[in-house]
Amino acid sequence: MIYRINSEINKKLQSVYNTALRELNEFYGIHWVRNLPRLIIVNDRKDIDALFGRKTESWVIGWSENNNVYVLDKAKFSKESDHKQYSDEEYAMLIKHEMSHSFSSILAGGNIKPNWLWEGLAIYTSGQNVMHTRPTEFKKFLEYFDKGGKGVYSEAGFVVQILVEKYGKQKVLDLIKVSSTFKAEDKFRQFFKKSFSFDPIYEEFNKLLSDRPTAE
Repeated sequence: MIYRINSEINKKLQSVYNTALRELNEFYGIHWVRNLPRLIIVNDRKDIDALFGRKTESWVIGWSENNNVYVLDKAKFSKESDHKQYSDEEYAMLIKHEMSHSFSSILAGGNIKPNWLWEGLAIYTSGQNVMHTRPTEFKKFLEYFDKGGKGVYSEAGFVVQILVEKYGKQKVLDLIKVSSTFKAEDKFRQFFKKSFSFDPIYEEFNKLLSDRPTAE
């Protein structure tokens, strides 16, 4: 497959990129200055499918691969996806979300498992929780250990937010650092319980929904 990609000057997106880079460096504690992530604007669904090598779901509008961050052209959302037209602020969050994946992959030294942690971290750090209704009960995010899907996005960001607020950012980052070693769900559960002093099950996470933060 052959692709043609042209660079462009876009001051608005460059500002979004620079802000996200600065804030993500601060959050992850990574001083990323060389071989920076490349932001690639994809024109349409046909190009997305070509890059994936398969027919993609209509909700797929962005992804991260190594140091490359891909997002669908903001002007094409209505035509090329099942998303509503994004505002400038929502589009900036999408870019930061995908950039966050690049940062967390560096911290993890590989692919993060569970998938709800991978996506939840990107949602939380990008500020996208404001785009979702805070759940009154967690009931589906744990299904996404080693599989992806649209359903992970509604809860995962709030789970990570609660963990950061309740236990502090460093505990979550320490979990990320070893997350690529979890080949089986039981290994993840053992490490999680040792770190956070509770089993990663719905009953325990739902108790935290009503708890007030205790960590700065």
